[in-house]
Amino acid sequence: DVHYPNNDLVYHFHHTHDDFIYNVDNFHYPNDDLSEEYGCPCTGNTTRSQNCAKVVNGSIICAPQPAYSDPPSDTGSCCPSGGVWSAWSSWVGCQGTCGDCGTSTRNRTCLSQSNGCACTGSTTDSMSCQVVGVWSSWTVASACNSTCGACGIMVYNRTCQTADCACVGDTTRTEPCALTPCTYPNQSCCDGSSAAVYNGMILCAQPPAYVDPNQPTACQDCCPQGGVWSDWSQVNECSDTCGSCAQVQFTRTCLSEDAGCACS
Repeated sequence: DVHYPNNDLVYHFHHTHDDFIYNVDNFHYPNDDLSEEYGCPCTGNTTRSQNCAKVVNGSIICAPQPAYSDPPSDTGSCCPSGGVWSAWSSWVGCQGTCGDCGTSTRNRTCLSQSNGCACTGSTTDSMSCQVVGVWSSWTVASACNSTCGACGIMVYNRTCQTADCACVGDTTRTEPCALTPCTYPNQSCCDGSSAAVYNGMILCAQPPAYVDPNQPTACQDCCPQGGVWSDWSQVNECSDTCGSCAQVQFTRTCLSEDAGCACS
């Protein structure tokens, strides 16, 4: 309690927080019965409550306190909105008639289902696609038949996995192997290749053709190699909107043909 003798007020304070927030509970005149004794009784309340925020420079600064609200009640459900989905799988196949437009699908699973939290949405997605033959991965048919100089050949095979839809392309391909240059007395590189530095490694590679800029080139008919083609121009509009199920045709003309230079 704090007494102020000049105005006979008594303030009752109590500390509510460590950051010096106070509440002024009430104040009253201790000698208010004197007025009644002298024939002038007081009217109104003898007690009034007022809130104070904190002490600033030794003075109590009063301000309204924030309204109290109950914390939200526990609803009993901790499920995230919409549930928790896995990532979509890769697109699987293309079902339909060979050469026509088909359908490819992909899937996902609801990861939160086992915890009682259902997911919203579909577990399956689909898109249009063109039904074509499907190749297997390339496999080694024969090991490299050399050890250096890029003199060997590696053979790879693949098979068409769709019996009802033919695959487009070759079933076999070859690549040079044993690319490291040979050491003396063997030939350094085979098949016209030469030692070259590639990504910090010395490998056998086909050297670029050298052209002497000062040596004139013999010209028999002066036709440019391959002739001269015009730019491609579109013939028709696409007849579909998705799935690579339609074809657009382009055409070009040989501009050098009239001069006797065929195009290839």
